Amino acid sequence: MSTPENNIYILLLGASGSGKTSLINMLAQIMTYKSLDDAIDSKEPMIPVPNRRTEYYPDGTSEDILYRGFRGEDVANERFGNIGSSFTQSPRMYSFKNGNTIFNFIDMPGFGDTSWNSEDEINKKKRYAFLETVPQIHAIVTVVKATENMLSQTFIGSLDDVLSMVPKSAAANLIFFATFSLGSSFQGNLIAPVLQRYLADVNNKYKVQLSLKDNVFYIDNFALLYLLSYTRSEKYRKFTDAKQRADADLCWQKTKEAIKAMARKVLTLPGIPAADIAAFNFARTLIDIVTENLIKFSDEALKLSDPKFRAAQAQKMQAENPTLTTKQIDTMLTDGEKRFKQTLFSVYQKASQELLKPAGFLKHHCVAPMSNGYRVRLQNKIIQLESDADFDGAAEVQAELDAKDKHNRCFELILNNATRISTLEETCKAPEGLLKLQIIGKDVKKAFEAYQKTVKFEFKDTVPFTATYPIQNDD
Repeated sequence: MSTPENNIYILLLGASGSGKTSLINMLAQIMTYKSLDDAIDSKEPMIPVPNRRTEYYPDGTSEDILYRGFRGEDVANERFGNIGSSFTQSPRMYSFKNGNTIFNFIDMPGFGDTSWNSEDEINKKKRYAFLETVPQIHAIVTVVKATENMLSQTFIGSLDDVLSMVPKSAAANLIFFATFSLGSSFQGNLIAPVLQRYLADVNNKYKVQLSLKDNVFYIDNFALLYLLSYTRSEKYRKFTDAKQRADADLCWQKTKEAIKAMARKVLTLPGIPAADIAAFNFARTLIDIVTENLIKFSDEALKLSDPKFRAAQAQKMQAENPTLTTKQIDTMLTDGEKRFKQTLFSVYQKASQELLKPAGFLKHHCVAPMSNGYRVRLQNKIIQLESDADFDGAAEVQAELDAKDKHNRCFELILNNATRISTLEETCKAPEGLLKLQIIGKDVKKAFEAYQKTVKFEFKDTVPFTATYPIQNDD
């Protein structure tokens, strides 16, 4: 009887240019060749993900070097930078099989891998939608640069997005890969203290215990870049020197050791059920939609007291029914305003009570119940527009940011009031009561249906790769 396959799913996330996609290509080399020498002798590296880099030579010339990947059409899925990096546009899963163990690396659109900030929200939805297609996630690997001495607000916001997917019980499943580590001798002199401060803030804010201990691995993809250029370009072979080759050999060995250590660690971790991640997304979306509608109708209630609005309404009522006196119209408007506010207050109380269920589920089971990523992206958009002297555009985004801040305050209030631990079953039943509420019920239903449609994406087939050498074993 054959042994069942052991599928390991690893989610890869990282900022544009962090080396996330190159890491997948480096994995293919390590699982195919024992050494850089063997890879060079093959004359044709195994490149699952398209890669293009530009080499600049001492004689003032340059050369583009392109590898199209296992599937040439995937070139369209990578938006290339000019230093050997590529920016993933849509999720792809690369499966590395050796024996009965399959490591499935899910390459996600990175943080800021888009032409404008609004697409980061679409990427976030893509991550959730894709993750719901796999049974579980064994590790969430965030790729950072070892050379960073601080984390940008954009990246912190994106890390918050990551933590919004992680159950508190799976803190050990959060792993960091530090790329470009050659310059720091494969030590965390710069990035480790930065990450530790960030995790300390998260631990203090959300009362969790995230740690870097045994959770950060130092690599450098220079060996891959050297291999790609050396095997493809005669000119590169002419200009390369002994130090570059020594650096490439060192990067190969250190990266291989780090990847093998990571693989062994991941094999010991319990998987995060995709259903848990989907449940967090469901609960958060439900609170978001209901909160937005409560704010919208609260603003309408305030508008009813505005003299200009009342005057316009009175004029309209007079035109529709000329027999009405001014006093009658004023009484009707006052009574209508009173009834609407009373009904809305009742709806607010009932909705708040129902939202305690998804809020209690998020607060007690998820590392970060509420992500600040979108707010950070709006702030960056304002800075960008103001630097371009587009002050009208900046004002529009500022209005959106103000609305987001109001929304976040309401969300935080709901979380603070959720003192009881709620179950997934209770969370899933919450919409039953919310959709029946007066005033907001129909709008909540439409918004939730619209959201569910926006997260339906078409995904390419998995890119399979049969490995010669397992990454989980020592040589």
